[in-house]
Amino acid sequence: MRTISEIEESICVAKRKVDNAHTSSELTAAINELSHLNFELSQAERFKASSNENAEHMALQEIRKWANGSHAHLSQAPGYARGYKDGIGQAKEIICSILDKYFKENEQG
Repeated sequence: MRTISEIEESICVAKRKVDNAHTSSELTAAINELSHLNFELSQAERFKASSNENAEHMALQEIRKWANGSHAHLSQAPGYARGYKDGIGQAKEIICSILDKYFKENEQG
């Protein structure tokens, strides 16, 4: 699949073909090419939008999984300073609060 910028470059070339067409068949071919490129551009933009949404969704799911996961094992782990487990717990509460607000806002809007 071509990138959006590659398709846009092709559209510029096709527009020049329309401007420089000397016969009706050249004009028709250039218009058909523009039509095809317009469709290709809309598909690429739709794919890009869905890819971004999927990547964002996956990242948020990973953060949510971490925030809701247990950290009880930290009290047993060697080398952790006293209070580290409590700090992680507080960080997870903050993250969960932010995620809850984010998802509520997105559900409303």
